[in-house]
Amino acid sequence: MARWTEPYPPSHNFAEEWVLSGKSLEDEEDLAGAKDAYDRALAADPNYVSAWEGIGRNRLKERDLQGAEQALRKALQIDPQAQRAHYYLAIVLRQTLRADDAERELRTSLSLVPDDIPTLSTLGEMLLSRGDVAQAEPLYRRLIAENPNDATAHLALARIAGAQNRPQEGIPEARRATELEPDNPEAWLTLARLALGAQDAATAEQALQRTESLAGTANPQVVLTRALLYRLQGKKEEAGALLRRLGMQ
Repeated sequence: MARWTEPYPPSHNFAEEWVLSGKSLEDEEDLAGAKDAYDRALAADPNYVSAWEGIGRNRLKERDLQGAEQALRKALQIDPQAQRAHYYLAIVLRQTLRADDAERELRTSLSLVPDDIPTLSTLGEMLLSRGDVAQAEPLYRRLIAENPNDATAHLALARIAGAQNRPQEGIPEARRATELEPDNPEAWLTLARLALGAQDAATAEQALQRTESLAGTANPQVVLTRALLYRLQGKKEEAGALLRRLGMQ
């Protein structure tokens, strides 16, 4: 009689098994349980990089930024090519106001995995927030190539087009953002502003009305946009009244 054997023998990589358990517990927001699992993984293999990454990520969620940095640097000491460790270290560095170091880690992360969505998104956001639209634009285009339904990326491209005085190119991106997130007042306001730049009063009116319904008519940015639209429509007195409300006349 042929001897029966298990087709899938159990894994004896206990560190890996504990890391998988830790990640599952972490996803369930059981941070204490996850920490215990990662500690057990390190007890099985003190140099298991994924366990150090898990501890770093876990500490980051617990707002222990110093502890997170120590764990992630330990992971990178073991394996300088550990892409997720570079990414999460960048998050720690950004939260501790070390923007240049954070950007360096993000670029390293991207060099290791060029299409990593969290890295593309975080680096794009950093560049856009400091006004570096030329470097941010290709990152957001890569994000959309990976996920065409990324509303944040479409909105970012719309804002970039506006900053570069290309309102006509930004309008389709802003429209797509409003389609994906119809209750996002920022998307509608961006569409209204781009339409103003393109001298398209009808589109601006429609987008601004939607913005007003979501953000209210007293919001200063909404009031300013309404004043600019009045000017485009030739309603100088109405525009002046709104600008005076904002202390701009």
